[in-house]
Amino acid sequence: MKPWQHITLGILIGLVLAGGLYLLSNLRQGDVITLVTATPKSFIEVNLAGSVKTPGVYRLAPNSRIYDAIEAAGGSVSGADLNRLNLAAFVEDGQRIFVPALSDAENAQTSHGQLNLNAASFEQLLSLPGIGEAKARAILTYRDQIGSFTALNQLLEVDGISPGLLEQLVPLLSLEP
Repeated sequence: MKPWQHITLGILIGLVLAGGLYLLSNLRQGDVITLVTATPKSFIEVNLAGSVKTPGVYRLAPNSRIYDAIEAAGGSVSGADLNRLNLAAFVEDGQRIFVPALSDAENAQTSHGQLNLNAASFEQLLSLPGIGEAKARAILTYRDQIGSFTALNQLLEVDGISPGLLEQLVPLLSLEP
């Protein structure tokens, strides 16, 4: 290697080292970041009501299903209409599960001629204006997931129910557990 190449190489190495030292000396210290991890609950609580042997609030393991919740309540009573529930659906913390009785569908019509949304059968839902098979199924599925409706405006959370359709349905519906 020729002397001028040694000098050039020395200058380049010196510049790289000087740049590295400059960067290291000018690093800024940021704020301290504290990481908080959420600890998953070891249980969930659900409220069982309706046609179960012992209604009440029960602690279940996370990822439990509706059939687990009914079993925790001592099982269903005779006359429970388990076909109206999706027994394989997962339960969520704070969920209310209402197990209907077979006679609830027969008593879905109130004395004011309104349809009890929490007891209406698939066929009864089909009798409502603007409700076809898909919307009736979606209402029943949603009702199974939440246990029972507590407000008619919850229908807006059901696929296919628009504010205009809800306005038509409100006079025809009632809410009873």
